[in-house]
Amino acid sequence: MKFYDAIDLYVADMVSEGRFRSPRTERGYRSTLLAHAEDVDNRDPSYVGREDVKRTLARWSHPSTQSVNRSKLVAFYDWCVQEGYRKDNPARATRPPRRRPRSGYRMNEAEVVALLEAVQTE
Repeated sequence: MKFYDAIDLYVADMVSEGRFRSPRTERGYRSTLLAHAEDVDNRDPSYVGREDVKRTLARWSHPSTQSVNRSKLVAFYDWCVQEGYRKDNPARATRPPRRRPRSGYRMNEAEVVALLEAVQTE
């Protein structure tokens, strides 16, 4: 089986199980998995190793982005193990990146409305 075919099967399964509820979720998973498929030259997922996962994660420089994309790869390979396409999960064999806290303060909606109502122009 080619990697692109495995992606299609995975997404179809997740949609049918109700795990992907929005097109945005599907698009996010597909973009990460397509980048990974490109890095592994569309090989069969059973021949992908830990170093291939690390190479894909190196595409993103920010640790928080790496963490999110690593989670997507872990979920995909967990599915591969459950479906019998693999015996192990190479994404779980990588160390999870330490997420960085968001910098700066973000106002909530009520604070923004109060700020806009306080503005007086001449």
